[in-house]
Amino acid sequence: MHIISYDYMIFAGTKTRDDIVYKVTKALYDNEKELKETSPLWRSHSSANMAKKQEVPYHPGSEKFYKEVGVWKR
Repeated sequence: MHIISYDYMIFAGTKTRDDIVYKVTKALYDNEKELKETSPLWRSHSSANMAKKQEVPYHPGSEKFYKEVGVWKR
């Protein structure tokens, strides 16, 4: 069986408050197991890989969270 892996991205506008994006990012990061139980679409989700390099800039709220948990590598 071949498992396909996808990157998951949530986009937030520049006017979206930092605290809201921080909380959403934290919820996704902290609840990896629960997300995987909700749907096969989340099967390849890895919280440890959430801050990988992308072509679009990260929102300051998510960047702050990633730095706090030590996964921000830029």
